[in-house]
Amino acid sequence: MFTFRSPFRSVHGSMTPRAGECKMAVMDKLPIKEWFPTDSQVMYSVFSENPFCYFGGELKRHRDGLSLLSDYPVRSGSILCIKKTSFRLMPSLFDEKAFCHLKTFRCRRTGGKEAFAYVIDVEPKVQPLKTRSDSDPFTGLSASVERAAFENDCRTIKAAFDYAKKVAQTREMNLAMLNRFAAAITSTLDLDQILNIICKEMVRIFSARNAGIALLNRDRTKLKLVAFHTSSESEGDAVGLEIPIDGNAATIHVIRSAETIIVPDVQKNPITASFHGIATLRGTHCLMLVPLIAHSEVIGTIGLPTRSKKRVYTTADVYLAQTIASQISGVLENARLHKQTEQARDAAEHELEIGRRIQHGFLPDRLPAIAGWEIAVHFQPARQVAGDFYDVIPLCGSRLFALIIADVCGKGVGAALFMGLFRTLLRAFTLEKFEAVPESNEVGASLGQIMLKIIEHMNHYIATTHNKPNMFATVFYGLLDPATDELTYVNCGHPQPLVVGPRQGVKARLKTTGPVVGMLPDVSFKADRIRIAPEDMLFTFTDGLPDAQNRSGEFLGSKRLSSILTRPYGTAEQLISAVSVDLNHHILQAEQSDDVTMLVIRNGKAADSCPYPL
Repeated sequence: MFTFRSPFRSVHGSMTPRAGECKMAVMDKLPIKEWFPTDSQVMYSVFSENPFCYFGGELKRHRDGLSLLSDYPVRSGSILCIKKTSFRLMPSLFDEKAFCHLKTFRCRRTGGKEAFAYVIDVEPKVQPLKTRSDSDPFTGLSASVERAAFENDCRTIKAAFDYAKKVAQTREMNLAMLNRFAAAITSTLDLDQILNIICKEMVRIFSARNAGIALLNRDRTKLKLVAFHTSSESEGDAVGLEIPIDGNAATIHVIRSAETIIVPDVQKNPITASFHGIATLRGTHCLMLVPLIAHSEVIGTIGLPTRSKKRVYTTADVYLAQTIASQISGVLENARLHKQTEQARDAAEHELEIGRRIQHGFLPDRLPAIAGWEIAVHFQPARQVAGDFYDVIPLCGSRLFALIIADVCGKGVGAALFMGLFRTLLRAFTLEKFEAVPESNEVGASLGQIMLKIIEHMNHYIATTHNKPNMFATVFYGLLDPATDELTYVNCGHPQPLVVGPRQGVKARLKTTGPVVGMLPDVSFKADRIRIAPEDMLFTFTDGLPDAQNRSGEFLGSKRLSSILTRPYGTAEQLISAVSVDLNHHILQAEQSDDVTMLVIRNGKAADSCPYPL
């Protein structure tokens, strides 16, 4: 772009560039002869505000620059002095260092075609305004006119700042209000309390007589007030009031259009004809109805009536009310989901409670008494239903006793269902097989063979009939003869039971004699025997005991369990109680990860010199 220095030297000199320089500069760029000055001195100045031209010795003002050029088209002999619209020209502020630039300006010629012209653009440095007596030779304006324009600009700028300040204050107030709403919403889970707090805040913010939140019923024929707050002592609580939709034009409009309405003349407006009487009685002059929307559907309304004639809601009030309404809709939707979740949870807990009762029926109500022996048990499920089970079954006229403790894989409902299956099969097969055993039969290899047949039969049935869920169980299956203190057992992948002496601690571990039950159909098991000496105890448990974790993820472990068992215990109950206390102390506030079951039998006979083990 071509640039040239201003030919004038001082503020009081001629401010019009020499025609030759201007013509030569522009002709180099855009040779359209009729756009350049010749002998006449018609000048145009297009400002951001109040554009004008000096035409025929008179000052011509216009509303905008393009309209001015249209009314006074550029002709031969004109001088274009068009200023950028982003800066208001003040010719009286020039000093001798001011200079001019040639810039393009897009305008329409008389023929309607678009063209570009190079024009003079002056960039001044700020100087004091001239006195009233001075006159600007470039614009022909007096200093008073310029001062008036300048003062008008200042007033405009001040008004803009005042408006910006007011907007900022309003936004700050609204933000503080929304923060209060958020605090109220998060302070409680009680929906009624939240809605009442919101109504109270809305009465204060909007200077309303009252505020009511109403929800549509299922068939969308009535609105029921679920929250209400009033600033009038004479106005009672309206919570629970039902408002019919039929005939209520204002409410129908809000529900159908999902738009907020303001009725400034409630007592006379036809849209509120259904409650003109009550509006007159209560002195209501203006009403705002705001829809509550959830999932693109109106679910209710907010009503905000005013008593003062001067209080008419504004657009800003509508925006604020709609913001609050969206928060209320969110609260109501969350409450609905919470209620559904609570109902589903209650239903599930009810079903689980039924399952727990049924499962509890699978466990012995009370343990049978064994002459000269003690039995104690501890059952602690991780959930309402469990996969652990235990049983003590008198056999052969209470001459023998089957001792069972088992753990079905997994936890919860699935494990509980299979626990019922395993327990029922094992108990039924045991009663069936031992029913034919003669009372004179001694405990020995024949009883071990019967136990193996029971385990193998159950394993084959589960592995072939219920193989799809891949469920299995660890089982310790023992047969105690109290007369001889002998225990015949089959350990199917179960944690090793411990024989605990009164002073020695752990004396022996009953190792596994076969795999878990129900995994594979054709597997073999073995039976073994041991003698439990007088005052000794057999401590059996499921893996939930050594695998119990605290909040740090540390296991109780076999070493700590063995350490607990080294203490002297006089009864089976004392041993169970001590282990249970240590277990709960280890877990503390951690969530129990697995079911825990313990079954202890103690030989209460006087100590003798029985060999140990067999």
